[in-house]
Amino acid sequence: EWAELTFSVMVSDVDESFDDSLSPENIALSIAGKKNTAIQEQLGNEWTQHVLIAADTIVVLNKEGINMLF
Repeated sequence: EWAELTFSVMVSDVDESFDDSLSPENIALSIAGKKNTAIQEQLGNEWTQHVLIAADTIVVLNKEGINMLF
């Protein structure tokens, strides 16, 4: 609000599975990329009229990602 920007939060329902050989940083980047692509598909050609910010977080313990899906 302080930046005087209008924004919307869009949720993507993507598969958050990942390649176990990736580093924790690359796991988060991979999942964020999937989310970005899903939102682009939701918006169709209109996505080029928007700034998309996609992100993901993971839990890391002793330099290893922890799969939090139960």
